[in-house]
Amino acid sequence: ASVCLGPPGTGKTTVIFSCIDRALAKGGKVLMALPTAQLSSRMKARYGHKVDIDTCHAAFGLHESAEHGEASLLSMYSLIVVDELSQLDMVNFEKILKLWAAADRAPALALLGDRYQMAGMGEQRPWHGRLWNTLCYRVALHKMYRCKDKVHAKLLAVLRTGKPSAKLLRQLRRKMALFPHYPPLATLPADVDSNPENCVRGKLKPAGELQPSAMPVYKGMKVYLTRNARKDVDFVHGMEATVLKYDDGTGGLLVRTTTGFVVSIWPWTDPDRGGLVYYPVRPGYASTILKFQGAELPHVVVYLDAPKVPAAAYTAISRVGYYNDFLLAGIFTERDVISNSRFTSQALRAQGFHSEPLVRREQYTVLAAQST
Repeated sequence: ASVCLGPPGTGKTTVIFSCIDRALAKGGKVLMALPTAQLSSRMKARYGHKVDIDTCHAAFGLHESAEHGEASLLSMYSLIVVDELSQLDMVNFEKILKLWAAADRAPALALLGDRYQMAGMGEQRPWHGRLWNTLCYRVALHKMYRCKDKVHAKLLAVLRTGKPSAKLLRQLRRKMALFPHYPPLATLPADVDSNPENCVRGKLKPAGELQPSAMPVYKGMKVYLTRNARKDVDFVHGMEATVLKYDDGTGGLLVRTTTGFVVSIWPWTDPDRGGLVYYPVRPGYASTILKFQGAELPHVVVYLDAPKVPAAAYTAISRVGYYNDFLLAGIFTERDVISNSRFTSQALRAQGFHSEPLVRREQYTVLAAQST
């Protein structure tokens, strides 16, 4: 397997796009696997149905028991791409390699990511296992093309592997953000999981106590779909869309997905949430940092809502190319900035972390906004 490593903006995605385009031009079949549905939806907007795109769990059956994963179906592909490698834990990474070996290593397998960005669930990462050294050929990219000014490059270099000085923290605190308010077309009952009132100490309340989030709706507003309703028109969890109109008479919300489908969204009766009725959408201007990993954004507002999560600040701020293209929301202290250079399960336990940070890491939020 070929592994391409490097900081954000060094061309990892550009290289893999070139490989995919070349495989398609030669008549090959391509599978692209990403850690989250939101990242998968972003790639679908680029390739549509030319490439099989899915989450890593769905593409490789990572949720299935070992006896069901022996017979590999990967041999039908010419190229298999796994993006954002750092979000895979060691167990799932090695399962992917074993499935590839079961396909006689016939497809080209390419994996890419950055060891110093935010890690996903699990205590150990791919490079902690034996197969990282025995089955992987690694290439490292170093020149950063996304970052276009020296001030921003210096900041990222510090956040990548070190701790910010008091002077740098004072400099960052000047980049606070405020949000304007505009009258909405309507306020709809939206995604239940996005309502912070439904959680107590990080745990979801019983189904009978849950309430939809109240979401103001604007024409031209960005939203994310939160349920898998119709795959044929990309009405899938994590798909980004733009609001076209809301019909007061019918209660229908019309949106256009980033893949070009116009979809009507109606209130959804959720059997997993006690029959609660709501629109399966949430605002599209905020998401966890993990789900923006690998993205290139024109502007970003970063909110760190829990301390001591490795690589959170670095991963979020490295989404943009210029120092002036990011802002911070909330208080920013030295406790919020931890690099991933020494991120091991032993180091986490030494800081008093056990299973809790694996949940808290998901709470880190990056607010993405188009520059105006």
